[in-house]
Amino acid sequence: MLLSIAINETDKAEALILIDLGYMQSTKSVLCPLCGKKYLLLLDQIAYQRASGTGKTIQTTALSYFSEKLQETHHAGHLEHRFIMI
Repeated sequence: MLLSIAINETDKAEALILIDLGYMQSTKSVLCPLCGKKYLLLLDQIAYQRASGTGKTIQTTALSYFSEKLQETHHAGHLEHRFIMI
């Protein structure tokens, strides 16, 4: 099962811990469509590699999902520092 995580770009220490645990940082970032607040996109490295040909689809799906979540939390001030997609 692929577990994707979007984490606030200011929480780099937590992102590094997750990378040490087997996640990989995507070359793409998740941006709030209303204000541009940036979150780092981390993907489960093993599941991403198993998906081989669908890896880009997984990344695209995660970007879309997290973009919607950021838009939903925009008016509350983006209090969540991490979002998880299973």
